[in-house]
Amino acid sequence: MPVESQSGDYKVRIYPPYRSMLPWDPETAEIAVLDAARLLDRDLTVVADPESLLNGEPCIECDAMQIDFVADDFDRRPGPREDPPTELASELLNNWISRLRLIAGTGWIPRIAAGPFTARMDYLHDDGSELDPDPDLYRRRQFGSGSFNAVALTPGLWAAVGNLPLSYEVSASEELFLDAQALAAQQVGPALVLAFTALETRMTMALDILARMHTVHPSVWEWVSNRRISTAELFISLPLAVAQRSLKEEARLWEGFQKLRKARNTFAHEGKAPVDAVEGARLVGLTREILDWIDGLLPPTAQRPRYDGSADQFQRVMLFATPMAVSDAGDPPADGGAQP
Repeated sequence: MPVESQSGDYKVRIYPPYRSMLPWDPETAEIAVLDAARLLDRDLTVVADPESLLNGEPCIECDAMQIDFVADDFDRRPGPREDPPTELASELLNNWISRLRLIAGTGWIPRIAAGPFTARMDYLHDDGSELDPDPDLYRRRQFGSGSFNAVALTPGLWAAVGNLPLSYEVSASEELFLDAQALAAQQVGPALVLAFTALETRMTMALDILARMHTVHPSVWEWVSNRRISTAELFISLPLAVAQRSLKEEARLWEGFQKLRKARNTFAHEGKAPVDAVEGARLVGLTREILDWIDGLLPPTAQRPRYDGSADQFQRVMLFATPMAVSDAGDPPADGGAQP
């Protein structure tokens, strides 16, 4: 049975997950972006997998969900405006996923990414039957997107990785930063927390090294370290005391640091990131620069390993266009749009 609720002018029904017609072997299946939306129909031939048991009973592995929007009328005219908006559909789905993660204790289930995603919007009568053709109105909108991450493994990079001994351990601050980098596109709030924690961790470690380098008496430094140190002390006063440098001297980095700290605090106390994915990615990028600034205070042996990939060029050309909407008139008009 679907779960019903109200969202603005729409009555909403969210149905349990189902198995679509999409192939399950991404290594061998090659699907056009537009075809992926067409294959979201329910697979009526699928049967419960005897090798996948739920409470001792065979179950079906699912990969899609259906959301119904019920209203007196919808704006189906060609153009960029969507009715209902896909952003609303993604918000409702992510809301459901968030509640599932909470109740089931399954934090590893990802939310869907913001923006266009593989989806299809069918306009139907209340009884589920198809609307009559009309050359001036859409009966279906289809959405598709894809992304990939790649590392250009050049001989130089291969050698640089091999030059690190097997006993080398990545520092806690670098692990935190890399995790923040991985989350930045889809989970902005957690990424900001990890990024700021990476800075605090790295600066604390750097100050310990600098205190020994500049012969601060161990008992004095132990007393300083055991105090509750404020952010200003950690990045301004203490670096000035032991290295005659402070982050505040670097105006651009300090401004970015302040924005990151404020955004982290907002998410930590209110549970919502105050910046979007683009700004979040920018702040995570600035975190890398601040970490490198901290490294610059240290001797080379205490700095992270570097690889200069500025001369490496990686290029992959992908040519595709995904019609966002199809009508009975054939190809969508230019303003209704094809989206690269």
